[in-house]
Amino acid sequence: MGQMQKAGTALLLLATLAGLAWWTMDGGPIRTVALLLLGLFVVRVVLYSARSRYDDKDKKDE
Repeated sequence: MGQMQKAGTALLLLATLAGLAWWTMDGGPIRTVALLLLGLFVVRVVLYSARSRYDDKDKKDE
């Protein structure tokens, strides 16, 4: 499984968890915290996949 495929799978899973949190939790600070945590994981996955893409690009240039 390629790096981009892993990132896509992780983002799909996080989107599913965010949807479940939105529909199953009552509105309030708990849901907000859950969505913020999931959002931080999304940022982490996106930044890691972007870094890995550039690292792979640098290795091919050498």
